[in-house]
Parts: sequence; structure tokens; C-alpha cells
Amino acid sequence: MHKGTDMKSMVKRIIMLSAVSVLVSSCATKRPFNDEDRKTFGLKNEILSKVQFYVSNDIVLYKADSEAGFAIEKGEVVVTNSNSEDQIIVKRGTPGAYVNAESSDKVAVRFEMGEGKYLYFSSKDAYKGRYHLVAAWERKRGVLNYAKEKYYVTPESNSSYLMYKLKKLNSYKRKSRVASGVKVD
Repeated sequence: MHKGTDMKSMVKRIIMLSAVSVLVSSCATKRPFNDEDRKTFGLKNEILSKVQFYVSNDIVLYKADSEAGFAIEKGEVVVTNSNSEDQIIVKRGTPGAYVNAESSDKVAVRFEMGEGKYLYFSSKDAYKGRYHLVAAWERKRGVLNYAKEKYYVTPESNSSYLMYKLKKLNSYKRKSRVASGVKVD
């Protein structure tokens, strides 16, 4: 009797465990944000505000101001030179949020809060339709507006593009049961 009880108990466990088994495998990987994925997944502007973006490489913005002047103090001519540099670094992997779309191939993404503190990325003329950093390039440096001011961009920043995480879920369902058998009277 003891053996029969153990066998029934084991059969019940097998039935319960395999009644509905679902295998879900997921692996979120960062991949370039591109036109093909945007079309395939229907990533319209209203949906993009829910997507977490990342920057592929460091982006370095800088501006330098210098002022020279002179004044006469106590009979002496005083020459003043003033130099200042403002640098903003967006490190590789920094998370960003969608702000708006200027066109179907150009989006603005914010990496810090503040008025006008966003960068444009475009897929126009880009490798594999990736949304790369937009700047006007002159003499090996980019020029763009950031926070309503003119900033320069380092040449290395030119290779930066947007990335996002894509998670693929695969599901497998299986029902299993053990037939109890039919006895003849």
C-alpha cells in the first residue's frame, strides 16, 4: 500500500508540473535604432516617447569664449584677456529620452533636463539607416545648437548613433497528462 501511495503521489506531481509548462526565454540586447526596425515594429512618434534610447559612443560638445580688452587705470594701460571653455560630455551608454521628431528621418533625444538640451539624430545618408548625430561639419569639427547656444562637436562624436534595447520573447506551451486507464468489469 505504501508503494502504491508513493506512485500515485509521484504521478500527481508529474501531472501538476507538466499540466502547463511555459518556457519563456528573453534576452534584451542593445541594437542600433534604424529605419528598418522603426517600420517593422511600427515605432511611430507617440510610441517613441516610451522607448529608452542610449548613445553608442561618447559625444563631446564644447564652446570657447575669449574676450580681450583694455582699460586705463591710474595712468597705466591694462590689457585683459579672458578665456573660458564650456564642455558637455555624453558618455557612451548614457540613457536618453525621445523629445520630438522634426521629420520622418530625424528625431530629437534628451540626455539631460533643461530647455533646449537635446541632440538631433538622423537616418538620412546614414550607414544601414542608423540614426546618427546631426551636426554641420566644417574644418573637422561639427557645429550644432544646444540649449539655444552654438557648440562645437569633436570629430570622434561624428560616429555616434542612437541605440535601443530589443527583447525577444519566445514561448513554448506544453500540456501533458497521464491516462489513468480503463478497467473492464
